[in-house]
Amino acid sequence: MSPIVTVLICLVAMYVISETLRLFKIPRVISYILAGILLSLPPIAPLLFLPETLSVIGFLSDIGT
Repeated sequence: MSPIVTVLICLVAMYVISETLRLFKIPRVISYILAGILLSLPPIAPLLFLPETLSVIGFLSDIGT
């Protein structure tokens, strides 16, 4: 899977979870943390974060620092 697709899936998941939890008046920061936890669960993480995409995402995170 392309790194761009992986980032796009993560962003869409974060948006959907934040909008859903907004109905319950839960802050966006908490919903983003919850989305990160859900995306890193063992059944989901190997499908979404392949080794070749992890290296590109790691590089992108290094650019931001």
